[in-house]
Amino acid sequence: MSKIIRRDALRQHRGWLIKTAVLLVYPFLCFYISELAMEFGKDVLPYGVYVHLFNYLWYLLPELALLALTRSAWPAITGLTIWTVLFSTVNIFLMQFRSIPLYMTDLVVAGTAMNVAGEYSYKPTRGIWILAAFLVAGCLLGWFCRRKQKRPIRWLSYLLGVAVSFAAIGGLYGYTLFSPRMAQRVPLSNGFNPTSRYIKHGGMLSFMRSGAFFHTRAPEGYDEDAVRALTEELAVEYGAGDLTAQMDTAAAPAVSAAKADSAENGAVEAGKENGEASAAAAEMPGWEDINLIVIMDETFADLQQTCDFETNEDVMPFYHSLTENTRKGLMVTSVFGGETANSEYEFLTGDSIAFLPSRSSPFQTFIKYPMDSFSLGMEELGYAGRIAMHPYLRKGYNRETAYSNLGFTSFISVEDLPKDIAKIRNRVTDEADVDWMIETFDELIREHEEPVFLYNVTMQNHGPHDVPWDDVPDTIRITSEGVADQATVEQYLNLVHLSDAALEKLIRYCETLEEPTVVVFFGDHLPSITPEFYQSVTGADKDTAKGSDILNYYRVPYLIWSNFESESQTVDDMSINYLHTVVQERFNLPMSGYDRYVNRLMEAYPVLSAHGVIDAAGQYYAPDDEELLSQELYQQYSYLSFYHLFDSQEGEAFYCVGR
Repeated sequence: MSKIIRRDALRQHRGWLIKTAVLLVYPFLCFYISELAMEFGKDVLPYGVYVHLFNYLWYLLPELALLALTRSAWPAITGLTIWTVLFSTVNIFLMQFRSIPLYMTDLVVAGTAMNVAGEYSYKPTRGIWILAAFLVAGCLLGWFCRRKQKRPIRWLSYLLGVAVSFAAIGGLYGYTLFSPRMAQRVPLSNGFNPTSRYIKHGGMLSFMRSGAFFHTRAPEGYDEDAVRALTEELAVEYGAGDLTAQMDTAAAPAVSAAKADSAENGAVEAGKENGEASAAAAEMPGWEDINLIVIMDETFADLQQTCDFETNEDVMPFYHSLTENTRKGLMVTSVFGGETANSEYEFLTGDSIAFLPSRSSPFQTFIKYPMDSFSLGMEELGYAGRIAMHPYLRKGYNRETAYSNLGFTSFISVEDLPKDIAKIRNRVTDEADVDWMIETFDELIREHEEPVFLYNVTMQNHGPHDVPWDDVPDTIRITSEGVADQATVEQYLNLVHLSDAALEKLIRYCETLEEPTVVVFFGDHLPSITPEFYQSVTGADKDTAKGSDILNYYRVPYLIWSNFESESQTVDDMSINYLHTVVQERFNLPMSGYDRYVNRLMEAYPVLSAHGVIDAAGQYYAPDDEELLSQELYQQYSYLSFYHLFDSQEGEAFYCVGR
């Protein structure tokens, strides 16, 4: 009799037991399907129990929260299915377009990304088909698990269940971000190779773990009061335009040693014809007469300096031909394939994003108040204009606010341009951009007696590059065999060829001017063409490159030209955070104490980027190298850079020109 009762009870509760089993097992299935579709899960089994558990919990607890909220397995299962598919799909396409997975900090710049999202080609992959089938199957499973009848709500137990489920998610989030054990077992990426975390620790856990980047951490040993006192000391040592001032007492030995090594190896003075100042320097006009035009050209890179392939003709003939009154070469940026505003930040401030959370965007997240910078210094020096120009949407990367806080008087965007302005691939051409700059510059020099400062970020070469366009010329063709994605690369090379012609147009115009004028021109990052392309022409992609070879994926051309006599140099292996101080020193522009500090820091670390450091002796350090992190001079720069962004006030003596 008891067996019959138990059998009846089991039959009566069979539906509940099945639903419970499904709800507990289904998150595991979501995890594995996601890893399979994203192709990060080739080694999913060796993840280990700890990693499996927390990936599972990040699927399970949201499902249980939906269950508590809706009191039904149907929306819980269906909602988890949709979330899994969306998360995995975004990662698949991000890897296609940018070769990087989704991090939580990407959500901050989602609006900027959506500006160009419609221009990419979304080709279904094996993973997309897997997710499509899973979406249908998951929604059907949710339908079969629906509850036909609902009992009356007992509000106390309902609210308690919802509160407990969301509290559990909050607790899991806190543990994921701040637990020392989690930090030890699942370390944060430093941006050097963000894909590796997804491969080692699973997609969902890596994504949630990246939320820690929102909680900005100062460098180890940072003390705001101590750094403020340091800036006051350095402001005295670097004041009054003394370019030969030494570092503070603690750092001086390191700098002296670096200078000795530099002199011995010729690393800092590479490209100079002799060790004496050129005669041209003595005839240089005063800084108060020099106009300055700065152009950061979107995705402008000399791929043949990084990659081994030949073309039917020179891709950048004008750039390569410039020698007189010119300093040029290759410099290292901290970004690849995107995150343009981070290159802007490093150029305008002299700070390095090496000390910021991986994949963060200072323009978007941190620059909320006026901040001393190169552009704000132009205001202190009485420069007219101080106009930022960008032929695309005003809201991208929060530029409108960031530019204002960095000292620009106005920002001209694509919304301010004529509707019929020339475009290629639906983007304003670099030639039209140059015409626009020339017209603006002409107006400014007629209206003002003061020197003029213009800052421009172009848009022509922005990705994607794998979408064929009829309006892109086919002048440049690859003649080497075995180059992967050749059509994509050729389209990109032809865009760069057009940028080179636009640069020539600007330089030819400046040659006609009587007013002393300097043009600074540089790229922001390399194009995010497929890993197969880079593999075919370098033997490795950026995720598998070793040692200093990783920096080959971050080298872009730069150019400093004047329409008056100045020293001609070719200097490679410099990073973008030094560029504006090189311009200041080259043309005797007044510098802040921090500018002088950064300019002299370059002697010790000619390259200092988020993806590696090269010291004066030519030694490469990975960003997490303990030997590098223990060097006093490197630590000091990390403190000063962090303080500059987060704790300094506008007009502080060390960071402000003229104080």
